[in-house]
Amino acid sequence: MNDDRENLRFIAQCIDHVDRYVDGNHERFAADEMVQDAVLRRLEILSDACGRLSEQLRERHPLVPWSGVTGFRNVLAHAYHRVDVERAWSVVVKGLPLLREVITAELEDG
Repeated sequence: MNDDRENLRFIAQCIDHVDRYVDGNHERFAADEMVQDAVLRRLEILSDACGRLSEQLRERHPLVPWSGVTGFRNVLAHAYHRVDVERAWSVVVKGLPLLREVITAELEDG
């Protein structure tokens, strides 16, 4: 669980960074390549950290599409020329809030 806690804290930091970069503003995200680059990089390393979470932790949270999260990391790292920034935006507004809930719950329980 110690490794999980460290990864959970790191994932929470990544989510905080993404929230700060976009500030809930799709237009800002869509118009600024540097913001897109920063968000995509954070999503990549966040996804990698999710892949390092224990199987027990992931099993406690079946609503999170863990294989999709880690699969998205592979797209960001290896198929970067095909990354759809609108898909990334969807992850930011739909996926990260659920992930934040899980992270918060796990850190509070530990």
